[in-house]
Amino acid sequence: METPTGQPMATTFSARVASALALYDGLYGPVLAPRGWDCGSDQGTASGRLSITPRNRTGPFVQLDESADWGAGEYSIAAIGGRYFPRDIPSELTNHAMERFHVTKEELLAPRYSDDVVTYRTSRVLEFVTPANRQGLCTSAPGLGTSPLPTYGVLALQAPPHELSIILLTIRLPPELNYLRATIMKQFERCVELDTLVAEEIIKCEIGGAETTAGPMSRPRKP
Repeated sequence: METPTGQPMATTFSARVASALALYDGLYGPVLAPRGWDCGSDQGTASGRLSITPRNRTGPFVQLDESADWGAGEYSIAAIGGRYFPRDIPSELTNHAMERFHVTKEELLAPRYSDDVVTYRTSRVLEFVTPANRQGLCTSAPGLGTSPLPTYGVLALQAPPHELSIILLTIRLPPELNYLRATIMKQFERCVELDTLVAEEIIKCEIGGAETTAGPMSRPRKP
C-alpha cells in the first residue's frame, strides 16, 4: 500500500449533521457514516470492502467496495463498468474477461436492473436508487440483497492516468437517519472529484466540534 500524502482538506457540516456522523477509515476508507456504528474491512488480491453497520441491528449499512482491473477484479470492471461506463472500458479488457470467465458479452453485461433510478453526475460518476423490495445494483454486492428499505448509492469509475477501477458506495439507512444520506453521498463524490481516493489528499473533518483526521484510501497494486 502507498502512504497517503498531501495537504489537509477541511470539511464542515451543520451541527445536527456533524453530531450524528463519524469518519470511518479502513483499507478502503475513509467514509462518513452514522456515529457509533461498527466497521470492518477486508481485502482481496484486486478488491476490497469497508462495511459499516449499526450494533445489534440488521438491515441498515454503509458500504464501500472497490475493484481493480486485474485478477478477480477484472470481471467487475468489465461487467459493471461496461454496463454504466461503456466508452471508458477497453474492448481488450472486455474480451479478456469473457474468455477468462467463459461468458458471452450479453451474460457479462446482464442484468440491467430496470427498477433502478440512475442519475449521471459526471461522465464517470453516477447516483442510483434501488427501490424497496427490488433487485438492483445496490443489492448486487455480496451480503446485501433486497430490503423493505430503499438503497442508495454512488458508482464511480477511476480511469487513466490512474489504474482503472470501479468504486461503489452503497447506503441503506433507517428512516430516522435518512437526513444524513445526502451529506454522505456528497462527501464521497467530492472525494472522487478531488482524487482523494487515490491518496492525493488527507481528509480532515470537524465532527461534533472535535477534529478527526483519516488518511485516504490506499488502493490495491498489481503484484
